[in-house]
Amino acid sequence: MYFLRTNEDEVFTVYDYESQTLGIDDQDPLQSAYRPQTQLVVIRAPNSGVVLSSQGSGAPLEVGAPVDLAVGPEKWPQPEKLCDIPWSQLDVRLASSTEASAKRNDG
Repeated sequence: MYFLRTNEDEVFTVYDYESQTLGIDDQDPLQSAYRPQTQLVVIRAPNSGVVLSSQGSGAPLEVGAPVDLAVGPEKWPQPEKLCDIPWSQLDVRLASSTEASAKRNDG
């Protein structure tokens, strides 16, 4: 799962299903082929909102080290949607308390 910050400082959630499958299979999730890029175009059906296409373009984004989520899947933000958690609160609200504390202390 990636959280992408928009130009409007909102958080857009993208699930990387390949990395999730790799993790479940005790393989390295970082071996996933998915790489977030500087631009993302999502096309939705007008009435249902179902994602018809999601296409990244531009330079690959630098991403930080993976973080273990402290909340179960039922509390994860919806994929391919804006998240209601502010960017500055992602670690506090989703990461394990040890990792969130370490990130706050590092920077």
